[in-house]
Amino acid sequence: MTLGMPNLSLVVPVSGDPNRIKHLGTWFESSGLISIEVIIVEDNLRIETQLELEKQLSDFPREISVARIAGNFGNPGDARNAGLAKITGEWVAFWDSDDLPNLAVVQEILLEPESRVADFIYADFLISNEVSKKTIQNKFASQSSSVNLSLVALEPGIWRFVFKRNILGSTRFPPFKMGEDQLFISRLELHNRRGRYIRKNSYTYFKGKMGQLTENINRVKYLESSLSEHFVLLKMRPSKFVKLVVLRQSITLIAKGNYSLKSTGLKFLAKAIFLHRSWHEFIYILSKSTWKGG
Repeated sequence: MTLGMPNLSLVVPVSGDPNRIKHLGTWFESSGLISIEVIIVEDNLRIETQLELEKQLSDFPREISVARIAGNFGNPGDARNAGLAKITGEWVAFWDSDDLPNLAVVQEILLEPESRVADFIYADFLISNEVSKKTIQNKFASQSSSVNLSLVALEPGIWRFVFKRNILGSTRFPPFKMGEDQLFISRLELHNRRGRYIRKNSYTYFKGKMGQLTENINRVKYLESSLSEHFVLLKMRPSKFVKLVVLRQSITLIAKGNYSLKSTGLKFLAKAIFLHRSWHEFIYILSKSTWKGG
């Protein structure tokens, strides 16, 4: 039997400064091997960002299907949900407009027969620092052809995943400004799905950009909502993945928050350790070096 061409839906929220979408027009230079639709979600765009978006979209190849949704969402969760309601592809990925996906690698992965029986695919990625101008491998990249999902919990960027659309069901992003993607992934209970890990870099994540939530220490408060919801999830359906996310987010609040947030982080850390027998996961995180993201 001949397998049809994979079709991929990409949900891409756009907001903020125009310089944050400067790579967007180059994303699809290697397109053509799979069918792609892009859902651009315009979140209360400033005029200058709107003009830059028009310029970037004009560089898209004609074979790329583009749909646009405009609204005043105010958070990446609601923006992604608006895009998710419009997708038609067999596969779906959520990419940030200020990063640089490696479409050649993604296409190669989706064309492989092994991917057709997977529920989701996850790969490694690079981190490019806009300040130091250095690009490095993410520190939890595997050195073998397999990786435990627990490692992914320590670097769980949603952009490193491609999901079969049919596993998403009614799962949607919460309306949070930080940690919404981690909660979305946790709710999918990927440990009960058929995942395929690819030891290739499918994405470059940019750090140090003006306007990024993860670059503003004063905005770590937004992580508290995600942590609270993760703890509810941990009580309902405990898994190592969710435990690690709870511990990791707790440590972030303790390390980067004000007095109130530090207290909240300590409270959740203690509950996770003592109520959910998470000493070994806590030690695991410390041994892997505390997560340094937002």
